[in-house]
Amino acid sequence: MQQQLITEIIEHMAHSHTHLARMLEAKRDVTLKMSELIQALPDVQPDLGGPLELMDNAQMLTQSVISYLSSLADLQEILAVHTQHIIRDLYPGESEDE
Repeated sequence: MQQQLITEIIEHMAHSHTHLARMLEAKRDVTLKMSELIQALPDVQPDLGGPLELMDNAQMLTQSVISYLSSLADLQEILAVHTQHIIRDLYPGESEDE
């Protein structure tokens, strides 16, 4: 009986160590990515040009974000239409008014 209890405790410890190893590996990956990002940062302050260049870059970035969000909205609309057709095919006898 005591031998079985010791075996169960060792199994639980091994399981805990496995989870701990997974957590440490995930933290290692995050730390590695963060160090890569930090290494990519320039050592000196970048020259962003004058205020006009900065505003032009900000405007281009804003337009890119708007285009991206618009594309996501279009994708969502297309998925909704396709889902609507699939639901109609699954339940052909039911109408939209019910």
